[in-house]
Amino acid sequence: SAWARAQGCGILPRRRPKLQPRPPTPNPQRQRQRQPRPLTLAPPSAMTTHNNSQHGERRKPKKKAMKAKVTFQMNSTRRLSRMGKRVKKGHKGIAANYLSRGQTLKKLQITLKDFRRLCILKGVYPRDPKKRPEKKSRADKVYYHLKDVVFLAHEPLLEKFREFKAFMKKVRRAAGRRETEDARRLYAQRPDYAVDQLV
Repeated sequence: SAWARAQGCGILPRRRPKLQPRPPTPNPQRQRQRQPRPLTLAPPSAMTTHNNSQHGERRKPKKKAMKAKVTFQMNSTRRLSRMGKRVKKGHKGIAANYLSRGQTLKKLQITLKDFRRLCILKGVYPRDPKKRPEKKSRADKVYYHLKDVVFLAHEPLLEKFREFKAFMKKVRRAAGRRETEDARRLYAQRPDYAVDQLV
């Protein structure tokens, strides 16, 4: 380049001269000085209000703020302790004292056949609730009283029914494998239950 040729001839020095920085351009916004705000005195009426209030003159009453409802000011734990837990429909009152047959079978964990047998032995009959449900799907159901269901739940015959059900699974398994001799032998050893305590 021309700069390299000039350096070889000895006309220019080896090092490039340092460029001097440009002077900063004046900023009119920064140079503008802030003018001090003029002191404004309050009107004489405002200055004398404090003194007038001491001498017995009353101020205008402030307007009351609009308050929200009490429920919005409470959190969940406080609302629960104050108002109680919301009760679901059918969990309190007359409706809670009766269970349908399906609910009873689910509670006792037995089959319908065993439940009928147990009801005959214990003398439990379905009851008509005082207040029938309005829905058609629930109106024609069979209902049992909750006390009767609890009475059946503590019956020792339930354990015998469950043992017999578990035993019959072994018999069916042997019959499904075509082991007829084992199935007959097992069925001959089936457990029996006594009804002496009911008589």
